[in-house]
Amino acid sequence: MSYHNTFTHEVLRNTAMELKSKIFGYLDVKCLETLNSRLNELISNIFTRFNNSSELRFDSGDILVSHQTIGRAPCVIITMPPPKDITGAYFVAIVSRIPDTEVESRDRVESLRELPGSPVEECPINYYTLERGLAPRGEVATRFCEWSEKGHYNYCEGPTPTWECFLPFLEDVVVARAIEEGRTAVVTESQFQSPPKILDAQPMFRTFWSGEFLQ
Repeated sequence: MSYHNTFTHEVLRNTAMELKSKIFGYLDVKCLETLNSRLNELISNIFTRFNNSSELRFDSGDILVSHQTIGRAPCVIITMPPPKDITGAYFVAIVSRIPDTEVESRDRVESLRELPGSPVEECPINYYTLERGLAPRGEVATRFCEWSEKGHYNYCEGPTPTWECFLPFLEDVVVARAIEEGRTAVVTESQFQSPPKILDAQPMFRTFWSGEFLQ
């Protein structure tokens, strides 16, 4: 596994799975110095594996962390340095699987990720990646994937690896999944009334979500 993939597919993924929705506080961008320190601490976990490698490395200054809200679900998107190898991640998106009961107990204008010590922090997460795909003649190809404790799930061809293309695609996936799983309070009224068509275009999502992968 490459330096880049070891960070996104192992170190960051394991940290997110362990912290669950506490990951949003851990990667809080309000204090940039603290954020950079935590990212560099995570990156340091892979230094010893690549002591004799000439592979280009990165540090916290090469990573962009952005907090978003999709519907009412807290989300953090990590923009990685462009991957050189197949399966390397352009983006990592960590989305809270906050239940309807918690959403409904909060004021509609209250930020759910600003509640330290609340049940929100114990909510599980989904860990999505937009990965470099295999393409002939040097063309850009991506795959939209997900990691869980059980493994890696390769859903479908992904969008162009830009923020402008990735964020709408991710929003469609998150909203469609919430509706499919009955977590309707985390989506807006307009999203519920006009759900995204991504499940019709990409039935592989429903195949995974309806099986053992459903958490």
